[in-house]
Amino acid sequence: MKTILMTILLLIFSSTSFAWLSYPEVVGVFRFDTQRDTGFHFKEGTMNIGSQHYSKARKAYTNGYGKGVATFDNGNLYLYYDVPAMFNKCEIGEENNTIVSEMDSNKIYKIVNGNKEVFYLMTIIEGNCDAFILFGKQANGRYVTYVDSKKISEPYLGTYLANYGEVSAVGNVITVAFRIFTKEGPKTGRFLLPWFEANQAFGVKVLYDNK
Repeated sequence: MKTILMTILLLIFSSTSFAWLSYPEVVGVFRFDTQRDTGFHFKEGTMNIGSQHYSKARKAYTNGYGKGVATFDNGNLYLYYDVPAMFNKCEIGEENNTIVSEMDSNKIYKIVNGNKEVFYLMTIIEGNCDAFILFGKQANGRYVTYVDSKKISEPYLGTYLANYGEVSAVGNVITVAFRIFTKEGPKTGRFLLPWFEANQAFGVKVLYDNK
């Protein structure tokens, strides 16, 4: 499998001009407790200023946060959350320059290319329907979502029900491992997301295991 993966990655490298990508570094871990309604909970790499979450279901304050601002990557990435207004969604980026994402059990990876352009890949673990987004700043300074798994999973995998695992990078390609369930049984593989420097965009390819 590793030999096949390396062969495909080399073919991608040979067909594009690229800047090498660093190995993904985890810069934030947090979760939003939808089932128990306890608000946001922050773990690794996070500074958070927020108010205690009030649960309407419990009619009491919880040990989570309901509204505030958290920062990741040494203050370079901001997350704005407001449970009463957005429930399980948040804005992530910087002041007046954000994208909107869903929340559940989240992990943020930082990836940097040779031109010092920074990308973030955030996995969102939701049980049988995981997701991930790949985002960063364009040349004009605006944050954009380059890849949204909820928009590519059905066209490329035939289903939106997927579990996502290991995140890695080789050359100019970010890889995200997946597991899906089909009529023929479970299948595993990887999304290959090559960065095209000239177009300032990521491509999308799929590689199944054992094929």
